[in-house]
Amino acid sequence: MSEGEGAATAAGPGQRFDQALYSVEQGLITGALLVMTFSYFLQIVHRELNAQLNAFDLMFLRWRGFDPQTAAPELIEFITTVQTPAVLSVLTFVMALLAVRTRLRSQSDGATVEWSLGRRLAVALGITVLCAAILQFIALVPARWTCLIVLVAILVPAARKGLAEGKVANLAGAGLGGLAVAAFFLTKVGDDYVWSVELASVLLMYVGFFGASMATREGRHIQVDAVRKKLSPMQLPLYNAICGVVTLLFCALLLVLAVQYVSDQLGHGGELQATGLPEFLVSLPIAVSLLVMIGRFFVRVRADFGAWRRGEAAEALELGAH
Repeated sequence: MSEGEGAATAAGPGQRFDQALYSVEQGLITGALLVMTFSYFLQIVHRELNAQLNAFDLMFLRWRGFDPQTAAPELIEFITTVQTPAVLSVLTFVMALLAVRTRLRSQSDGATVEWSLGRRLAVALGITVLCAAILQFIALVPARWTCLIVLVAILVPAARKGLAEGKVANLAGAGLGGLAVAAFFLTKVGDDYVWSVELASVLLMYVGFFGASMATREGRHIQVDAVRKKLSPMQLPLYNAICGVVTLLFCALLLVLAVQYVSDQLGHGGELQATGLPEFLVSLPIAVSLLVMIGRFFVRVRADFGAWRRGEAAEALELGAH
């Protein structure tokens, strides 16, 4: 039996549950970060492509020494219809050509694949045309359907990889979050992206507080080492246990306040202005993460008390994790 198999066998139901919960948290945080990223990207692209003068148009106007308010309509038309598209196309083509060159030199087996110059140019041109088509798709297709397509494009490969690697809990977390986001896109999103900043703010709460819960499990939460460094390894378990009890009480107080706040928001029934989401979704991760952290701290306190009673020395302090 290997070491990993032995550890898995020795793990009790509580440890297995905590590991599964940790994996779900990983999936939720990863999905939330991806949604935040592509919603911001889509908002910026949609705004610039539908603006009368986008950021590149304004930059070229100023380079020519003209003010957007006083420039001749003929000059503005030339910049918006000829100069900006041409410059962006050339830049995209050059970057695609460099990407093809890099990809050919970074094969997994270390071998270098040689393509003819014509083939490289053709592939780079195809990438450029594809990028232009994607930008036009974002500009013309309503935000609801664009976001759903991007969400599916992210979830399907992630699901295949999760199933292939046996990461069922991670897949469950990503799928749970993906279904919730898909429901939001179907019911709350229209043609534009006015909701993206507010949605990112909501998701940031989940990333921050679930990340804090994960840090608790990994032992990477904030700790004060001024006293701990002066104690002997035999005294550390008792000191850690006492500190854990204090932390438990503090987290319990915060949990009571968080639950009360969530209850008040549920009773109020308010909604966020841009997304139309219930207000309690913003504070919900605070209560959930505190509840999970209390459970993890309780397990750690019990282990520290047990180590102290058995006269065991504490593990060496890892300064990099504090």
